[in-house]
Amino acid sequence: MTDFLTTAQPAFVQHTADPVGAKLMALQALDDLRQQQALTLAYFDSFVVFAGLSFALVFTVFLMRRSVAAKGAHVAAE
Repeated sequence: MTDFLTTAQPAFVQHTADPVGAKLMALQALDDLRQQQALTLAYFDSFVVFAGLSFALVFTVFLMRRSVAAKGAHVAAE
């Protein structure tokens, strides 16, 4: 965190010539980066959960019994 702030703050000072504003901009940039990484990790976590759920549901299809109609029964929907 301090490495990012010591690197970003002088860059923002060059653009704005305001040391206090540059510090706030560096903190905001760090927060934006943190939010982006948190959202990315949350997306990956949900992808893993849904992939595992889908994988489990595929194998439950093989456990299902076949539906067999009685001989002579009318099969069409009415």
